[in-house]
Amino acid sequence: MGAVLTRQQARRGGGDFGKEVLALGLMSGTSMDGIDAAVLRADGEARWEVLGHFHRAYDEAMRALLTRAMEDARGLQDRAARPGALGEAEDAVTRAHAEFVNDILAMSDWPVELIGFHGQTVLHAPERGLTVQIGDGRALADLTGVPVVWDMRANDVAHGGQGAPLAPAWHLALAKRLSMRPVMFVNIGGVSNVTWIGEDEDMPHAFDTGPGNALMDDLVRARTGRPFDEFGALAAQGRENDDLLHILLANPALLRPPPRSFDRNDFEVAAELVRELPLQDALATLCRFTARCIADAASWLPKPPALWVVAGGGRHNRTLMRMLAEEVDAPVAPAEAVEMDGDHMEAECWAWLAVRSVKGLPISWPTTTGARKPLSGGVLSWPNRHEEGGAA
Repeated sequence: MGAVLTRQQARRGGGDFGKEVLALGLMSGTSMDGIDAAVLRADGEARWEVLGHFHRAYDEAMRALLTRAMEDARGLQDRAARPGALGEAEDAVTRAHAEFVNDILAMSDWPVELIGFHGQTVLHAPERGLTVQIGDGRALADLTGVPVVWDMRANDVAHGGQGAPLAPAWHLALAKRLSMRPVMFVNIGGVSNVTWIGEDEDMPHAFDTGPGNALMDDLVRARTGRPFDEFGALAAQGRENDDLLHILLANPALLRPPPRSFDRNDFEVAAELVRELPLQDALATLCRFTARCIADAASWLPKPPALWVVAGGGRHNRTLMRMLAEEVDAPVAPAEAVEMDGDHMEAECWAWLAVRSVKGLPISWPTTTGARKPLSGGVLSWPNRHEEGGAA
């Protein structure tokens, strides 16, 4: 791994990128459904234009390989190690992203200058000083011919932070186009996280709230073979189990104050507890569990949100959205209701973070990850293995 760019190095390399950069962001989330991409023209501070969005689904073979890789990652002590299926999965993730990028470049006339590459998280254990995203940014740069910023979480963890969430940097930019304050951005992916932005737009508060789609998706896949509960239709038919819900909400991890972040496997006990319930009842209980965890986030914040903006795949679950609206005292709106793209917000974010990284701007703050100071992050790899690095 290379080292993170310092602000001084970013300034020295300023001739490589202009004030505005055409960047492509790539996100493969913990739901493991595929790759989202977004193309932005942005300066990383105040100006941006979204040019396009794309998605490519993973097939069952890829999802199975990633599941094996996550199992093999559980015992990792060295974030560079690739035992078991991890090496094969990293190569597959890198090549899948490269093919997707090259297809996007071939079908468009955008002269993309920079790629922001998240990779696939297989282990997130900041309490052990570890966050592991597989995907080789150096190889991706070589395969696409475009510079790549990658491994963006590691510098934050190295400086005492959780390494997540990083989306608040993009939420801050998006919030400038909203009039209501405080606003709460909610992302419901495999894990759920929130970003609270008040009148002081330069100091977001953010943290993971608990489970997102992962528990429900895994349950539906195991029992029906389908990838998820479409629109929450099965959950809508079920009855919540209040006794189990009480046990789920007593999880000590949920009582830990922010900053905090979670791995998709941190709530496996919930899957065990609902296993004996009928499918519809299990999903209804998990839906309410997820909604309650998100709503409870407001108790840690300076002021109650005046608006909740929901992005990520979970916003398509109508039962989950209804339950969240029941749990909070302010309007709950899908991202599209405020003219944002809820499916590609994280891909947009990774393009934005890449631009901020090469300019040496912060991508995390003490109030978002618990790091000791505002930090930039990421490794910049150029095609043909030329890599920028230095002291953090």
